Amino acid sequence: MSSASTVLPECDTLLRPLPHHIKDVFSRDASSACKQVLLKEYQQAQKSPYEHATVHMDEQNIRVWYFLLNGPSGTPYERGLYLGFMLFPSDFPFSPPEIQIISPTGRFKQRHAICLSFSSFHSEAWNASWTVEKILLALNSFMVSDEWAAGCTDPKTSSVEYMRSIAAASKEWLYYRCSVFPDVFPQEYRVLSKIFDNSYRLSSESVSNIQKCQEQPMPCSDAKICYSVSLMLPYVLNEPLQSSRRFVRKMDRIDDFLQNLQEILLVLSDHTSAKRSLILAKYFSLSSSDTDVRNLELFHSDHYKCDSSPSISHSFYSDSETDIDVALSTDYICSSNVSE
Repeated sequence: MSSASTVLPECDTLLRPLPHHIKDVFSRDASSACKQVLLKEYQQAQKSPYEHATVHMDEQNIRVWYFLLNGPSGTPYERGLYLGFMLFPSDFPFSPPEIQIISPTGRFKQRHAICLSFSSFHSEAWNASWTVEKILLALNSFMVSDEWAAGCTDPKTSSVEYMRSIAAASKEWLYYRCSVFPDVFPQEYRVLSKIFDNSYRLSSESVSNIQKCQEQPMPCSDAKICYSVSLMLPYVLNEPLQSSRRFVRKMDRIDDFLQNLQEILLVLSDHTSAKRSLILAKYFSLSSSDTDVRNLELFHSDHYKCDSSPSISHSFYSDSETDIDVALSTDYICSSNVSE
């Protein structure tokens, strides 16, 4: 769908992780201490989403965690979304996890264990005080560094331009070419489904407005649909959803965007490319309140005429998580499937 779609690598259809070091992950149960630590960390992640990653603990095996890593802004990985997994030893937190990346990144070899001071390659350097959140933050930092290690691609084969093109195509790759993604991250999959599979059609009057906004032609047979996708895709899932409240807020924003797309196009056509990017980034940002969205003046909507939603209060939109929120998220996904 995007201009970067031509660089999408081949599909990944392997559903089960292949361990390199933690070979007993499917044959040996976790210790009681390991279970206690991992459960506590996972519950904390639901209440307070990590800064650059979303995690999902395998329901059948507590020692297998999947993660979605957000590419940091100001780097070649900006707006990229990358899937990987961690395999924890049975005695965690006293031994380090194995870390692999499933998504193409231009930085790491796909499904190869990565050699890091906080990974299974270096048990002697491991510190038991390291949490999953710290591990993912460190992985994020290592990803944008110039250091090389086992599991990394040869820096001579990955140019900055190539890594940027992979980042731009990363969400498409997850949605269309990764078998693991919809199973372990259903909320994120639903967000992309809302964008890629929407049946919205622009009127013929809007085609001229598309040309005003669009500086590069889209390589797609259906330019109308491609353009609606190209407007939204760079600005969604750049922050961890983790909390079901964030998921509902994101879905609401996408619904409003699609319903008011013609008005939005008229507004965007009056701005430069840089200004349009700032407006769209703020619109889709999870940190933007209803008041922030209303002040963008993208379209007229009663939903943003007051500081709180008519149906959902601002207290609902806080990032603290409860069991009710998890149930709500499930109900939302189910009801959406039925309605479609």
